[in-house]
Order: sequence, then structure tokens, then C-alpha cells
Amino acid sequence: MENKKYGKLKKSKIKNSEVELEVEVPPETLAEHKLLVLVDIKKDFAMPGFRKGMVPENIILENLKGDYLLREAAESAIREIYPDV
Repeated sequence: MENKKYGKLKKSKIKNSEVELEVEVPPETLAEHKLLVLVDIKKDFAMPGFRKGMVPENIILENLKGDYLLREAAESAIREIYPDV
């Protein structure tokens, strides 16, 4: 099964009433959620030399730890997609 919002979907029954979902999130959807998360982060991001919420996005990205933005974008995409699945 394929959907524009969430790409490929695979459902498997495990046991009892449990179901395993494997969902492929298209890069376009993940990119949209990265932007949404970045806007949300920017609202509260504070750094010396800048007013809270006024730090440029490139500086925010340089100061985020590891794959924080990617993880948050994935979580955001999952929250949006899950009800449709």
C-alpha cells in the first residue's frame, strides 16, 4: 500500500491483537517536518548576542546536538501519519 503522505506501508499481525507497522516516510515529508520543528525550536532558542527567538537558523543548526533535528522531525511526521495508518 502506498500513500503520498507516508509512502509505503506494511502491516503484519504479530500475535494476539498486536500489529507491526512498517512505514516509509518520503524525503519530502521529512523535509517539511524538519522546517516545522526548526520554526518551533527557533521560538525558544536563546544564545548570547541574540534575543530569544531571534537566533538565525544556520546558527541554531550549528548548535543542535547530533541528529536532534532529524529525530524530532521523524517524531513529528509519525504523530501526523499515525492516525491515517
